[in-house]
Amino acid sequence: MMEKMLCPAVPEGTPIYKTMFRVTADGLDVGMYSDKTYWGGCVNFGYFDLANGCAADIVVKPEFSFTSLKILPVMLGITPQVTNGCIRFTVSRTPMQITLIFDDNYVSGNVLHLFANPLTLYSPSEVEEVLYFPAGFHDVREETGALDVPSDTIVYLEPGAVVYGGIRAAGEHIRIFGSGVILVDGGCTKIALDAVQCHDLDIEGVIVHTHAKNGWNVHLYLCDTVGMYNVKILSTTYACTDGLDISNGRGVTVKNCFIRSCDDSISLKAFDRSLACEDIHFQNLILWNDCNSSMVVGEESKAAYYHYITFRDIDVLFSYDDPQYHEQLAERSVMSIVLLDGVECTGIAWENVRINKCERLACFVFRDNFWFGTVKGDQSVPGKIDGVELHNIRVFCDSGSRIANQILIEGFSEDKIVDNVDLRLVQIMGVEIDETYPRIVKNDHVGKVSVSKTL
Repeated sequence: MMEKMLCPAVPEGTPIYKTMFRVTADGLDVGMYSDKTYWGGCVNFGYFDLANGCAADIVVKPEFSFTSLKILPVMLGITPQVTNGCIRFTVSRTPMQITLIFDDNYVSGNVLHLFANPLTLYSPSEVEEVLYFPAGFHDVREETGALDVPSDTIVYLEPGAVVYGGIRAAGEHIRIFGSGVILVDGGCTKIALDAVQCHDLDIEGVIVHTHAKNGWNVHLYLCDTVGMYNVKILSTTYACTDGLDISNGRGVTVKNCFIRSCDDSISLKAFDRSLACEDIHFQNLILWNDCNSSMVVGEESKAAYYHYITFRDIDVLFSYDDPQYHEQLAERSVMSIVLLDGVECTGIAWENVRINKCERLACFVFRDNFWFGTVKGDQSVPGKIDGVELHNIRVFCDSGSRIANQILIEGFSEDKIVDNVDLRLVQIMGVEIDETYPRIVKNDHVGKVSVSKTL
């Protein structure tokens, strides 16, 4: 008989900051991983695997007192019972990625992320090339510093497994899956999950965690035909801790994933002008960025072109521009196109995006440098931003800052403009904006910007 649930413990050897929550699922202890934020807040996260059609009663006991509680995203519709500081609710479907916020403190407070995965039992066949990691702590650094995964290989992380040192994949027909953790920290030098020139790559179910370390989490470089599903990415150290970077990619689909980062949650970069960045799609994501942008097309943008990139059904829990240079950096927002290099960028769409708390809402800009001139751009190459859609965007708060809910649109020159920006049903705190919205900021190198209260 198949088990109803698995609640794996955190294996010995895993770096832990501190544990601020005790969590049970149907009476079984859920292992707690942890890290800290720039502001000194404690982030705990854990997971359990639940069989299809089953439900689990969740009990959360914080190791601190609180006066208010939010369970996010709101679209989950979870209404907890709180008695004497003990929180109870039910999970009845998977995958589900749940966040608990206390006293509305997103920066220095204690935050819990809880992940409910579908329970799947995997037994490799004799003909499969499988790297199988059972529950436990696995140091894979050895001579090359990471686990090297070649073509035609399956990597399976059993519930309770921690692969320490990172994974580096290169080749065709590679599958990385399971509900275990891929982990790097200050003792590692590599990106946690680095895929280079991969074709037909599937990544499913795993948690990727960069612990108290400056470094990217997942990087897809020159990859095509890639699928990511139910991947959870967490890195709370400031900064350069991008969640997911896709460089000169094409044919990539990312669905039902959770990303928390202290830099861009998602960045579509490019480093080769002979190759495009196109046909990339994100759907049903939950994002949190303590720095930079939630979703950005560009920054490094040396591509043949950017085309046909969509973000649909996205929940942004928290988006902050920068904890050290708040309000000072004019290329950071929830939804960003930032082109440091001249390139044609067309057919970019955001649809059904719900923003719980943020600073600047959107920016579509060219820049000739980034991060106070330390990253240089090249605007000698022709380029344009043409055809940007923001449809059914809902923002639930106003931070009160100078850049709160601003939509910044800036072309670079007379022949390098931003054109055909279509804003439909953009709602700020329950009110749909129109063409008189005062926080749309444009320069002289902007073409058509249309604003409509209906879809």
